[in-house]
Amino acid sequence: MNETDIIIRELTQEELIARKPFSHFGWEGAGAFSFLTISDGYWESAKILLERMEKESNNFAVVDSLVYPLFFNYRHSIETYLKLLFFKYGEQTDLAKRDFLALGHDLQNLWGNLRPHLNKGKKHVGSAINLNAMEHYIKSINGFDPDSMMMRYSIEKDLKANKEHEYRFDFVNFGERMNELCVSFRQLDYDLSNQMLETASLEELNTYLDMIEKYRPQIDSFLSILKTESKEEAIKTFNIHDFIDNLKSHEPSNRSKFLNECDPDLLILLDNLGTVV
Repeated sequence: MNETDIIIRELTQEELIARKPFSHFGWEGAGAFSFLTISDGYWESAKILLERMEKESNNFAVVDSLVYPLFFNYRHSIETYLKLLFFKYGEQTDLAKRDFLALGHDLQNLWGNLRPHLNKGKKHVGSAINLNAMEHYIKSINGFDPDSMMMRYSIEKDLKANKEHEYRFDFVNFGERMNELCVSFRQLDYDLSNQMLETASLEELNTYLDMIEKYRPQIDSFLSILKTESKEEAIKTFNIHDFIDNLKSHEPSNRSKFLNECDPDLLILLDNLGTVV
C-alpha cells in the first residue's frame, strides 16, 4: 500500500478478453429506471447481512456491528425506490423532480409528496397493496432515523450521542418487515405500470399514445434490430475464431448500443411494451 497505487480503475481491453471480473454501471441514464439497480443492490446487500446475522445470532461481535449497515441498506433501498416511484408516477416536469429530490433523506416527506400520485394510480388499478400499511412502515423507520444519520454515526455535530438509550434491537423482525415493504413497493410498481391495460382515463390513454407516437421511429428501429438479431441467432453456428475476434474487438451488439443510447423515457416505454429482452 503506497501513494502510487491506482484505486479507481477500469478494465483494459486485454482484461475484458481474459474475462476478468468487473462491474458495469453508469449506463442507466437519469430517469426512473436509474434508481432501480441501486435500490435492488442495497436490498440484496441487506438480505445478505441479515442471513449472516441470523446464522451468528449469538456472536455479539458480529450482530452488534452488522446491524448498522443492515439498517442503512434497507433504509436506502426504500429511499431510492420512493424516488423511482415519483419519477415514474409523479408530476413529470424537471422542476417537480428537482423539488422532490430536494426533500433529501426524509422518508416521510418523500412519501407525503408521492402518495397522492400513488392514490390516483391505485384507484385505476385496484391493487391489493395496502398504502396505509406502507405509510405506517415508513413513518416507523423515519421516526427512528429521520435523516438517515442515526445508524451511520454515533454522535451529532455537537458531539452528543445520537442514541437516546441502549437498544436490544430485534433485527430478525426488522429484516422480515423490511423485506415485506420492499416486495410491496415492487408489486405496487408492477400494478401501476400496467394501469393502461386496466381502466385508464381517456386523458391518460391519449398521453400514453402520444408517447408511443413520439418514439415510434425509435421503437420501429429497435424492433428491426431485435428481428435481425433473432434471425442471426437462429442460423449462427459456433466458430471459435469468430468468437475470439468478437472478444478482441469488444463490439457490443446493436441492441446494447441502442439501449445504452436511448432516452430514459423510451427505455421505460420499451420495458412496458415488453420489447426489452
